[in-house]
Amino acid sequence: MFNEVEGTRNESFDDDVINLRIKCSKRENEPTNDQLKSLLSILEVSEESYLWDVKVGIWNALGIKNEPIKLKKERQSILNRSFNNAADIPILRNKEGELLLTKLGLPFSSTKRDLELGIMNYIKSNPVSNQKKALPKGNKKPESKTVEVTQYIRDKEVIKWILNNSVGTCECCQEVAPFYRNDGTFFLEVHHVRGLADSGSDTIQNTVAVCPNCHRNLHSGENRKSLKELMYSRVSRLIVE
Repeated sequence: MFNEVEGTRNESFDDDVINLRIKCSKRENEPTNDQLKSLLSILEVSEESYLWDVKVGIWNALGIKNEPIKLKKERQSILNRSFNNAADIPILRNKEGELLLTKLGLPFSSTKRDLELGIMNYIKSNPVSNQKKALPKGNKKPESKTVEVTQYIRDKEVIKWILNNSVGTCECCQEVAPFYRNDGTFFLEVHHVRGLADSGSDTIQNTVAVCPNCHRNLHSGENRKSLKELMYSRVSRLIVE
């Protein structure tokens, strides 16, 4: 059954990572064939793309509006396959696996193979080219409006200490900062675990250095509450306010 498939625990998302395996008999760094070649062709994804591009293509082909969750393994090239006979597309068992099963009308008692075949059969029957809709026209001269906002005066020394203490590593996902600033320093953002608007303090006991992706997730992600608890357990200097 799907809920019994062995996975790797991802504490950041409080979920297990499992791999959807798309068959390909060619070896690493060789052109694709078999199921994978067919899938890439239907999704209109290049062999030089990344596993993330395939995952996004699957979501689009199934008509799932929300973007899939990006995991570390998806940054790998399609041609740099861990297994010679397959490409593995990582998904979160509960947050994404159950969504896919529901979308395909498959019971939760289905196996991982049932899901893999269900995805392939659906996409073959509903190619991306048949799903494309007219692009939005946009507005060449968008209107503007004036808004009033409240900004908090933050302690520059706290910001400096937090960023220096991080040594360029996100304190949430524990990945290296995604890029460098113009001055050569790592790009991370300072996040208040308890927001200033919620009477949180501007101190090192209430702030962490995070990458932009985790920063948005901590503010707007569906798992933001569990991420907040993870920050308190992972970063020893934090004090619950």
